[in-house]
Amino acid sequence: MKKITLMFAMLVFFGYLSMTAQEEPQMKTRKRSQESEMKSRPVAETPKAAPKTQKAATTQFKADITGSVISLTKLAMEADPSVTKAEAEDLVKKGQPLAFKSGDDIYLVYNAKKAFDGKSLAKYAEVKNLGIAGEIKYVNGFGVITAKQIQPVE
Repeated sequence: MKKITLMFAMLVFFGYLSMTAQEEPQMKTRKRSQESEMKSRPVAETPKAAPKTQKAATTQFKADITGSVISLTKLAMEADPSVTKAEAEDLVKKGQPLAFKSGDDIYLVYNAKKAFDGKSLAKYAEVKNLGIAGEIKYVNGFGVITAKQIQPVE
């Protein structure tokens, strides 16, 4: 039984090696054919657009909620939850969560891909008045923000 298992593992290993060894040359030939196709096509001239005389209206950042970055670990240990930028980056590297505090409410911040966004919060850890634009909702009693944009607010 052990010999059969060992032989099956070796078969899978060599199969994997043969599959990955063939991918690279195929990709190179595909890339070369695309490059040669691009070179052989005639370049069509595009008409130049008239210069714009009016500037596009700049959209100002409108925060849905404002507050500051805190450490959930420090908050749970009943210590001062405020963090510096260096502390926040260190906490993110260790896998400890950061949160957003607005008044007495605490929110977990997620990005548009629905992934926890501690790295973005760490960038703004020392900002006293941080604004987040996005969707705010409550899930099982926890405040959750799906952030579209984060930046300091004056």
